[in-house]
Amino acid sequence: MKHQRRELNVFSMSALDLFASGMGAFVLLAVTVMPFFPNTETSSQRENMQAELESAQSRSEDLEDLVMTLSQATFRIPTLDIVICLDITGSMYGQIDGLKAEISALSEVLDKISPSVGIGIVAFGDRRYRQPIYDLDITETTNMTTIQSFVDDLTPGMNDPDSNLNSDGPEAVTTALEHATTLSWRSESETRFIIVITDNAAYPDRETAAITAATSFSSVEDQHVSTVRAQIRGFADDDQEALRFLKELAEAGQGNFVDAAGGESILSSLLLAIL
Repeated sequence: MKHQRRELNVFSMSALDLFASGMGAFVLLAVTVMPFFPNTETSSQRENMQAELESAQSRSEDLEDLVMTLSQATFRIPTLDIVICLDITGSMYGQIDGLKAEISALSEVLDKISPSVGIGIVAFGDRRYRQPIYDLDITETTNMTTIQSFVDDLTPGMNDPDSNLNSDGPEAVTTALEHATTLSWRSESETRFIIVITDNAAYPDRETAAITAATSFSSVEDQHVSTVRAQIRGFADDDQEALRFLKELAEAGQGNFVDAAGGESILSSLLLAIL
């Protein structure tokens, strides 16, 4: 069964500061996890699950407590692989720092609700960089040290001597997406997500290729491409081209579009993109 695509705009929620906390992550999880429950669940069973989620919420005050509480929950999502395609050009320093700080928490939350989780990273810059792509192949969260080490080494521009050439808006989004599809997806993963996080669109001459790649990837059951529009730092915050492209890419990938241009946390953005 195909995952239903949803367009999610964080500004539709009344308390934006909720996203920065562990409680915010829980609320997002509680609201969006229901599509993963089997269709055979009865109405009564679903009500019991919702009651369990609400009870966990009332007992959780921070992220550490939330992770402990989720370990006692009965709801689960399928074995999961995700690949995070993260723009690492100069305007994305906030998202890079956020991923460093929150990748471990993301792993902890997902590990509590899925029997097995694999995480891959494709860090991408501008196509004019000498090395536009840096990657970590899909790694099980049981080896979190490797994942955290890779993320900790990410820097804006990755010290590429040509990174100062990145004076235009578009980035190597298509190259990153195409590369993500070639990683070593685990045979046991039942659900697969590519999540593109950027504040810019792909190069115009490569947009069609990006849509094609997303369409092809999502043509396989339970494979999806989601997008996160990151906060634009130091630039105009009304980039309609980026907004249009990222919505179209998520639609083609049968995934979720998350508008995090208000500066919401990486953790909450990734949960919204997956669930």
